[in-house]
Formats: sequence, structure tokens, C-alpha cells
Amino acid sequence: MLNFRKNWVFCLFAGLTIVAISLVCMSELFAATPGAVVKPKPGLPPIISMGSLAPGTATHAWASALADLVTKNTPMKLLIESHPGPGAVFPMMEKGNIDLEGCPSPEVYWALHGDHGYKEPTGGKGYKGLRLLFMDAVYTVGLVTGADTGIKTTRELKGKRIALVSPVLLSAYLSIQASVANGGWTEKDVVYVPVGSPTEGKKLNVERKVDASSHPMGAGDVEEIAAARGGARFISLDPSAEATKRAKQFHPAIPQLIKKGTATGILEDTWLNTFRNAVVSWETFPDEAAYAIVEAVWNNMENYKKVHVLLRRLTEKRLATTEATVPFHPGAVKFYKEKGLWTDELENHQKVLLEGKP
Repeated sequence: MLNFRKNWVFCLFAGLTIVAISLVCMSELFAATPGAVVKPKPGLPPIISMGSLAPGTATHAWASALADLVTKNTPMKLLIESHPGPGAVFPMMEKGNIDLEGCPSPEVYWALHGDHGYKEPTGGKGYKGLRLLFMDAVYTVGLVTGADTGIKTTRELKGKRIALVSPVLLSAYLSIQASVANGGWTEKDVVYVPVGSPTEGKKLNVERKVDASSHPMGAGDVEEIAAARGGARFISLDPSAEATKRAKQFHPAIPQLIKKGTATGILEDTWLNTFRNAVVSWETFPDEAAYAIVEAVWNNMENYKKVHVLLRRLTEKRLATTEATVPFHPGAVKFYKEKGLWTDELENHQKVLLEGKP
């Protein structure tokens, strides 16, 4: 595993540009419920913010959709701020400067407990105030190459140039190394090219300066690679127990077989890493606001699922599951209890999470 102290400075490459998104493009999808009058309510801040990666990424697509949904169906206006990754956003959440963040569930766990790349910036204490609102997408992610390289599996990665994102995007940083390990290789067997973001990795891929970069299925970056290189291909993992064990030394993702044609870059049945995405707030975020956001997602579930291929498997029941890696926010818990979704199993899971146990 590469040294975090040495590589944490990659985060400086991406900058901290704040972007207030337009809430027009999805107006038809998330129009307010007919007959509903959205008025200010006690306990609901008029404006809230959410961290996201840059436009063109899958996470920005989800965040933009959530912003439109919340703005049109609650008295709150949700604005998106573009940042290099969760590692830059969580300190801002702790200070009350950002309200929400969408993040891979393994990374939220590491941030809560001060593990991996979060050990040094938190002194090993972690960000204990993180609280879960809901789980949404199933991240399906892998290394993407141009169709012109001929690379099909991780076993063919030896000697290849691979874009390695900043550890401020810790889940992506580790999943890339997991894919290399899956093929039986180490950092000495490949050429890692440091990049500040997936978008920068895509740019180098398009320019043929790297052989592969990491992206979620359905990301706009994959479309650009495909257009520039005569097609794009997700590099298939080795699903064997031995290869999976090697990969899990870096990342707990679960390999899943994705059927040919599911999305751009899936040129044949392909094994890719999967894990859930979590939308989190801080423990001081108002209960009423947390409740309202979850309610808005619940009431607009079918339209929300249409936003991105990785949201298609989302259901009401999958908003709150024992896949959660940080405690649920009290406002979200109240909503799930009212809907009958809060089971004894979830209650016990919440107690374990609040006690700070794995």
C-alpha cells in the first residue's frame, strides 16, 4: 500500500472551487408534489450545502439531482459545492461550513474511526460527528481503458500506466490499488501516475498518457474516453477467492458480474467492484432538516432512480439497512420509524455504531 503521508498532498491539485448549481435541468423530474405548498417551517434552514466532486462525475450527477429534489419539495434550497473529495469536506462539516456529503460507505467508516488516510488528519480520533441520512447508489467501479489497448482483465496490467487519484478521494485511491492487487500485481509492477481527480485521470486517458483510469459505471468520463479512443472498456476483475482476498487488503468492495451492454464500457460480461454510497450529515444538523430530506427522497423515489444507472436498484427499503457504516441521524431515524422501516435489527445495529464498534 502506498504511503498516505507522501500522497495526501495530491489534494492540493484539485482546488476548492465552489459551484452553485443550476436547478433548472431536472425541473420536470422533481417538480413539487401536486397541490403541495412549500413554505418556510421552524427548524428548517433556508439554505443548506452539499459537497461533491466536479461536474461530469457520477457523484455530481447524484448530488445535483438531490439538490433539485430537495429544493423543489422542501422549504430548503440545497446548493452544491465542488471539492476534491470527502477528505476535504469532512473537516468543513465538523466546523459547520458544509451540511451534507455523498461518500462511499467504506470511506465514511474510515473517516468515523480515523482509519487509513483519516488517521493522520484526525490524530486517530476520526470524525465522530458523522451521521447517516440514507444509502442510495450501488457504486459499481473499475479501471477503464481505451478499446485500442487490448487490455481486458486485471491479469494484463503488468507494466501499464495507471492514473492514481489523490488519497483525499480515499475510497477511489484504495480501490485502484485493490484492482491492481486483484490481478496479482504490486505498485512495483505498474506505473502509477498521480492525478488530483478522476476527471484529471480521464483527461490523461483521453490523451493516451495513461493506459487506465478509475471511474464508476455510467460516468460521463467513460463516455469521453470511449469517444476519444474508439471505445472504452472496463477491465474485468478476477473473481476467484484468492484474487478477491488480495484486493481486500486494500478495499472491502464486493466483486459483481455486470452483464454485457449494461452501460458504456461493458463490452462483455465484466466483474467490477461494488459498494454502497452514503449521504451523511453532521450530528448538529437539525433533526427537522434531516427528516425533510429523507421524506423528499422517499416521495420522489421513482424519479430519483432515473437520474443515473447506479441508482436503478434503489428502493425505499434500501435507504436504511445494516450496510450502514456510521450511525443514523436522529431525524432520519424518526422518519424510518414512522414508515415502519426501522426494525429491531436496525435498532441493534444503530446501538453498535453509536458505541463506536466496527
